[in-house]
Amino acid sequence: MNVLGTYKLSLRKWSGLLIIITAALLLELLSASQYYFTRILMGKELERLAETELTMKAILIKSLLNKSDTIVTYADSINSRHLYPSSFIILLSEDGKPIITPDEKRVTKNETQYFIGLINDSTVARQKSIRGHTTLIHFDTNDRDGTIIYAFMKGKPRWQIAVVCYDDEVYASLMQLRVWLLLLMLLAFGILLFVIALFARNAKKLTIKTLEQERIGSELRIATEIQRQMLPRENSITRSDVDIHGLLVPARAVGGDLYDFFLRNEKLFFCIGDVSGKGVPSAMVMAVTHSLFRSASAHEHNPARMMQDINETCCEGNEANMFVTFFIGVLDLPTGKLRYCNAGHDKPILITDGQLLPEDRKPNLPLGVFPDAKYEGHEFMIPAGSTLFLYTDGVTEAKNNQHKEFGIDRLNVALQTHYQASPHTLLQSITDEVNRFVEGAEQSDDLTILTIRYTPKAEKYLLSETLTLKNDEHQVDKLSRFVKEVLAKLNLQSKEISEIRLAVEEAVVNVMEYAYPAGTEGDITIDAKYDGQLIKFVISDSGVAFDPTEAANADTTLSAEDRPIGGLGILLVRKLMDIINYERMDGKNVLTLKKTIKNQ
Repeated sequence: MNVLGTYKLSLRKWSGLLIIITAALLLELLSASQYYFTRILMGKELERLAETELTMKAILIKSLLNKSDTIVTYADSINSRHLYPSSFIILLSEDGKPIITPDEKRVTKNETQYFIGLINDSTVARQKSIRGHTTLIHFDTNDRDGTIIYAFMKGKPRWQIAVVCYDDEVYASLMQLRVWLLLLMLLAFGILLFVIALFARNAKKLTIKTLEQERIGSELRIATEIQRQMLPRENSITRSDVDIHGLLVPARAVGGDLYDFFLRNEKLFFCIGDVSGKGVPSAMVMAVTHSLFRSASAHEHNPARMMQDINETCCEGNEANMFVTFFIGVLDLPTGKLRYCNAGHDKPILITDGQLLPEDRKPNLPLGVFPDAKYEGHEFMIPAGSTLFLYTDGVTEAKNNQHKEFGIDRLNVALQTHYQASPHTLLQSITDEVNRFVEGAEQSDDLTILTIRYTPKAEKYLLSETLTLKNDEHQVDKLSRFVKEVLAKLNLQSKEISEIRLAVEEAVVNVMEYAYPAGTEGDITIDAKYDGQLIKFVISDSGVAFDPTEAANADTTLSAEDRPIGGLGILLVRKLMDIINYERMDGKNVLTLKKTIKNQ
């Protein structure tokens, strides 16, 4: 994950924590505000109750005075039935002398004097006046806090009557509620801390998982790009003699299907394969298999031998027991001869003259199963205008929402319907048929299609000459004169004539030496043809099968003493000619040399 992504994730995490903490603080502030406002309201209510009690006590005192001049004898009656258990009445004369005070068992003499002093202190008494006739005094002692509410009795005598209340009794229920709220708040805060810790842990896990997913996503993107680059740079080749198109649709970001094709020496090399399993492991095996195909086909054009080499490598260290169904084909473009080897893959279908002809020879074992497995190749001729259709089981095993497979029968019907279409249109039509069938169901397997149409052009030559020789080196001079005469008709420079003559002579001498064993006589035919652009020499013989193109180039870095005999001839031919191609046709070796002639 990049720095910006990490910053955004951290910002989201801390923003969430900040919101939770802010909410908790607001709840605490609301609770405290509610407590203090409730306390103010209760104080107001206390004042009203005390005022009522003062009025009632004043009436009581008035009534007692009418009965007797000595009010002290009724002190106990006056100091009974108060608002709160510890409340008491203090009755003072107009000039502040005590008339009735609380029992010393309830209130000490010093405390009583303290309260009387507060009442008599005119400065304190004037600090707060409520409704103009009742005075409220808050006091704070070492033992208890409270409130004194007093007023002057109306009429005569104008005594001062006061009621003393303690806060711990007035606000007892509120304090108890506050304690409960505080406990609940502590519990909530504890839960909040637990949630924060849990959130932080989960956020850490989420961060790690997000980073991991981002890493995997990045690796998948890289793997997808690598896999894309492994496919042919262009998904098609269109020439006058061949038209080939390929398509790979992975079921996931990366897949285990592959196809490839390229041209070398007038031969079309192609392959298609399907690795067991899905996802990254199969994609890795796919990459290895593709590289092995490219390596094997760089110096070999026998599909069976290529498959043998690839299988031996695939079996090495294959502890996961993954296998690959693989098909390798080599199409000789001048002749239409297809040589192939099928390693357990779906059989290709040849479409010719509106008929579907599955290549139903028994396939070999898939790659990666047994290192000593033997692979057998086959060959057949592809008629001009025919199309070879190759595919993976992602086509026939594509499932719709009812879990029904597309199947080989539907594929055959689709091919029969669109057989006249071009390879590109045919590929797209089959893909559309599969997509319509699955009805948007999730793709369960990679889908790969390769279509090849063989359309050889009718060759027209401006020059055509033939020479037949015996396999006798003494006839090389005759060959040299023949080549010089042919090339002279093309108005070539002497250097070009010398190079082409040398290449043809080297090739014919190779045939004389290797195609016919010592003591064996045979003919060698050289056909020289020119079409206005290419000069072509076709060298054919009836000797033993011998492919000079398979010979390794001689290592020219070695000294003459250290270098093995042979190899220089084929190296020279490859250097001097543009194309060198070999085929075994009708019991004959056919070697074709081509070179482009620049317009004179």
